[in-house]
Amino acid sequence: MEQPTNANERATDRFIYQLAAAIPDVARLLEEHIRDNDEILAYVFMGAYVWPWLEEQVNAGTDRGLDVVRQYLDLLEAELARDYGDTRSLIDVEFLEWFEGPGHDSLRAMLPPVLKRKAAARTRGPKQQQ
Repeated sequence: MEQPTNANERATDRFIYQLAAAIPDVARLLEEHIRDNDEILAYVFMGAYVWPWLEEQVNAGTDRGLDVVRQYLDLLEAELARDYGDTRSLIDVEFLEWFEGPGHDSLRAMLPPVLKRKAAARTRGPKQQQ
């Protein structure tokens, strides 16, 4: 899959292409998403395509599935460390918001440190955060 080289390309699109380059399953999802939408809609892609796939991998519990989930989580964690506002917002809205309520315990247990801390803050809610 070719990445656009436009200098004005959004940071979220670059991040999505990085995910796709690193994880073949995400590349297939991205191809499907572009076929369905004629462009990258970052929030739609992460929430409506990637999140269900991620849950499927966790719930299947296969070694391959869990390895690819860890790889995906590590990529999210690394992107958060870069602290780019656009991609941080994308991860916050289309990944971390899923942790606002109970559930997702298997995935929650796999989260690397920064994602784990941010997910825990989401679970507690804004009134209990310090």
